[in-house]
Amino acid sequence: MVLKNLNFIVDIIGNYDILNLNNYFKGILMKIIIYLQSKNFITLILVLFFSQYVFSDENEICETNICKTKLRLEISPSFRVGHEGKDTDGILLSSSFDIGKELSPRTTLSLRLLPVFGYIQEGNIDNLIGLGVGGALRIYFRHNQEKGFFTEIHEVILLHENKFEGNTSNINFYSSIGLGYQFCSHWDMLLKFGHISNANIKEENEGINILGLGIGYSF
Repeated sequence: MVLKNLNFIVDIIGNYDILNLNNYFKGILMKIIIYLQSKNFITLILVLFFSQYVFSDENEICETNICKTKLRLEISPSFRVGHEGKDTDGILLSSSFDIGKELSPRTTLSLRLLPVFGYIQEGNIDNLIGLGVGGALRIYFRHNQEKGFFTEIHEVILLHENKFEGNTSNINFYSSIGLGYQFCSHWDMLLKFGHISNANIKEENEGINILGLGIGYSF
């Protein structure tokens, strides 16, 4: 009986330690994301000026008469993931328009506009509608932007009416990273993970993690 009681106590302590450890690492990850978002303007400026040198070989940098401007439309549904049971589910519906410039055969830097987006929150919480503006960097695995795998990162500033659950700001930052495939010169598809929060510009800043699929058309 004594051994059973001791084992029961050890199990409780072990589970408590694991729970605290998970919360500890989750807290560190959230602090890192918030710190990066708070530096988003500096990051975008650095990417704008140095990405063609960082992500390209010396012989790959585009000449003015070779690399072209690219226009792209995207429709993207995303779903809230990784939240606790007491938090509400949510769906982000967004459309974006990119004005991009090829920096090399493998990289494109774009101004990203979100003319309209909506976020549906379950329960009695008001839904959101707004717009956004930011930047996106796309890196292709091959020296060919017309077919093959690519990765993409973006940072977008969101302006909206109403508020996200646990967030008291009407200005938020939408950070995203994804992996996609270019089927041809026009069509592509992208699986992406994103995080939305206000980077602590307001007191309440419960971040929202989303997983989404983007379907894009370039012309």
